Amino acid sequence: MNWTLQGSDEVVVHAPVERIWALLEDGHRLPEWMPIVKFGRLLDDFGFSFTLEPLADGSTRVRNDTYYRPRSLFARFLSMLVMRRKFRGIRLVALTNLRRLSTPSHVDAPREVALVTRG
Repeated sequence: MNWTLQGSDEVVVHAPVERIWALLEDGHRLPEWMPIVKFGRLLDDFGFSFTLEPLADGSTRVRNDTYYRPRSLFARFLSMLVMRRKFRGIRLVALTNLRRLSTPSHVDAPREVALVTRG
């Protein structure tokens, strides 16, 4: 069964790639920034990926792609109607949390989150 891309969103984080990567690879901290994690488990039919791009000013562009693997014809239909919107909300919360957790409190970073929708 194939995975279906549900969409992508981006945020610029005022932190170096290394700091964000350390947070992403720390499995114990996953529930802090990924809202779909329940009791240390992910849903079997949900997947996500992150792309980190260093920027000239020391910030990092973080892109989050979410995927869904519909298990039936009904699930495919549901994906078209509901799941894409739901996964967008998950992406936005994950990116906001990553930005908050990666940016030291002593850095004078803007409070608003600039998100770019890709799908």
